[in-house]
Amino acid sequence: MRTQAPPVLDERGERKVQEKDWDHALGRVKQRQDGGAGRLDEALDKEKSKSKDLDELFRRVGKDRKGESPD
Repeated sequence: MRTQAPPVLDERGERKVQEKDWDHALGRVKQRQDGGAGRLDEALDKEKSKSKDLDELFRRVGKDRKGESPD
């Protein structure tokens, strides 16, 4: 079972933020920024191919209705 060490508190009883906390937070922000561009590109590519994909889907459905074998 995992447990966390109790937080370090300052003289007012509030959690004391340490350097490693900031490093961890900045690392997470950096990951989000780096991954965001890739996800945006993927979404744009998907949106660009949507029309072609729908045309292909309707073509296959049309062949199925006519009794032809889909490719």
